Amino acid sequence: MAERYAYLGPEGTFTEAAFRALEAAEHAEPVPCATIQAALAAVRSGSADRAVVPIESSVEGVVTATLDDPELYTRAGGVEQAHKLGARLDTLRARLDKALATWEQETAALEALERAVVS
Repeated sequence: MAERYAYLGPEGTFTEAAFRALEAAEHAEPVPCATIQAALAAVRSGSADRAVVPIESSVEGVVTATLDDPELYTRAGGVEQAHKLGARLDTLRARLDKALATWEQETAALEALERAVVS
């Protein structure tokens, strides 16, 4: 049976992208949750085996809802795991930025081509 990973959803969030970046994601069942607390509660209740939750946000900075959870450190290996995830998120952000830049360039080229064909 595949491990279930609760994450702060819905689909398309950075947290889902972080989940998808995990090696285990290929064989895992995603469980989107409405809040950080709900993702952590899913693990506590047994409806998920693990949780992927943000530790830092470009808007808020440190995400206290995650870091204030006393069980997070004992269940996940603490700060070491959080820092590893943070490093992976930085890599993922760089990849997403590059993909977005490429998409914007390709969109501009297609729009120019459409204008040339219409003229």
